[in-house]
Amino acid sequence: MLSKLIIPEISELIDKKDFTSLREVVDSLELPDVADLVNDLDESRQAIFLRLLPKGISTDIFEHLEPDVQIAIIEKFSKKEIASILNEMSPDDRTWLLEEMPSAISRKMIDLLSKEEREIALTILAYPENSIGRLITTEFIEVKKEMTVRQSFDYIK
Repeated sequence: MLSKLIIPEISELIDKKDFTSLREVVDSLELPDVADLVNDLDESRQAIFLRLLPKGISTDIFEHLEPDVQIAIIEKFSKKEIASILNEMSPDDRTWLLEEMPSAISRKMIDLLSKEEREIALTILAYPENSIGRLITTEFIEVKKEMTVRQSFDYIK
């Protein structure tokens, strides 16, 4: 709902190339609201908007976008921009995106991954579709059983 209220303002800032004001608006919003905003922007402005954000934030937002929006943005990005996003995405979100793409495009996207991320992607994709191997995440934190809850939280931080 919020995104629909500020779409005209965001669109105007993009058109005016007022990137400073645009970043101020984005900084005042929560991540899900920014993702909703990108989903609701017209296609010509979505990629521009994502390019203006810091790398880590743009990847987080990209992971929360509607699948058709992700695909439209990928088609507008350079190989370097795609590689940056794919390498920063969580493995399970990246796997889902690769599954949604035509196989020829997925193979090209996998080639853009770093060696380590490519190995993770190929391992997950080797599991049968809809199997638990495809659905689990490979990212976790291990704590020792003798740690207290406080020590565990401190370690995680």
